[in-house]
Amino acid sequence: MHKKVFTIVPFYEYDVDLIATELYRFHKDYIGYSISASAFINADTYVTEEKKKMSELIGKLPIEFAIFRKVSSGVHDYEL
Repeated sequence: MHKKVFTIVPFYEYDVDLIATELYRFHKDYIGYSISASAFINADTYVTEEKKKMSELIGKLPIEFAIFRKVSSGVHDYEL
């Protein structure tokens, strides 16, 4: 039996689009930022070769966007 490994998150969901659009202000890569926004909202882990750059970028998000986080494990490498 196979268990569910991941969920496909549509880029047009309100919270994903809102965060991706905010990130787009800093660099013009909407698809990449849709992926980053989906991870910010839904994931405990985000695999990247650019940890410092991604941390700085996420740090530019308005503090209010933290309400969109759905992660509940209690273990995060991200601080607001």
